[in-house]
Amino acid sequence: MSNIPSSKRELILATAKALFIEKGFRGTTIASIAEDAGIAKGSVYSYFTGKLDIVKALFIQTDEKSQQAVNNLLTKNQTTGSELLEQYLICEFQEVLNERSFIQMFLTDESIVMDTDIMAVLKECRINYHLSQQKVLIKAYGDSITPW
Repeated sequence: MSNIPSSKRELILATAKALFIEKGFRGTTIASIAEDAGIAKGSVYSYFTGKLDIVKALFIQTDEKSQQAVNNLLTKNQTTGSELLEQYLICEFQEVLNERSFIQMFLTDESIVMDTDIMAVLKECRINYHLSQQKVLIKAYGDSITPW
């Protein structure tokens, strides 16, 4: 699988994420995102209203990738019990390693942490995360785990 973004929106997100990690949220401008992506500044605004909108999109993108990874694990895997849980945990730990720098950037900027729209997106991502965990537990141990 290629790491080359397949659309301008994905290019903007990948570029913004790299710049946020390198320069921080405050140190990154829409102009610098556009310049590094090799596109016009107006192109960024045709997809996003501003930097916070880009951060929201990055969290949603990560959440979608995580859900897809869990769905792949559950549909392409016939293991159950502790073996399935072990595979799931390996997948989760790898995701944490992959996203560690972005998460650190997010946690160190109060303008992001205090934004109510960002917090609403994170709440939705957290709900999706717990639902994914529930799916894994049900596949690992059957429906008897459901009340828990």
